[in-house]
Amino acid sequence: MYIEELHYINVGPIGRADIILLDKIDAKPKPIIFVGKNGSGKSILLSNIVDCFYEIARKKYNNVVQYRDDG
Repeated sequence: MYIEELHYINVGPIGRADIILLDKIDAKPKPIIFVGKNGSGKSILLSNIVDCFYEIARKKYNNVVQYRDDG
């Protein structure tokens, strides 16, 4: 399973972001590197991607536990 596109509007510090991750021509995933200043939304993007996969897995499997390190 691959994420093809990400579209963000007003999420945290991100005003608008349209990110194409999968090339439609050869349909092969490419490595993506998010670069930006502190507080620009890189961690929010990655956190949302991880949360998305947890939600997908939770629908298919009944033993998915999301690990949180609060300390």
